[in-house]
Amino acid sequence: MQFLRGSPLDDDIVFLSTVFVRLQRRLAVSSALHYLFIYRTVLHWIAPYITSVYQRFALGLSWPGVGFIAKYESMVKHLSKITPAY
Repeated sequence: MQFLRGSPLDDDIVFLSTVFVRLQRRLAVSSALHYLFIYRTVLHWIAPYITSVYQRFALGLSWPGVGFIAKYESMVKHLSKITPAY
């Protein structure tokens, strides 16, 4: 996330992060699981700056079983079961 510091915030920070990762390494974001990981990382990075109670609830930062974080964890468990071992 070093490339975002000092730059104006863009509306689609997840897309910018995905593009940045792809520029660094070709095919680095090749599945939904990789995209979800980037989304979760960006969420972790901006969590201290989210002040709205509604947004914290929707993202799952207030309670562990609610919001995006809970959905992310369940999707990771589901996708890791169907992903072939390398």
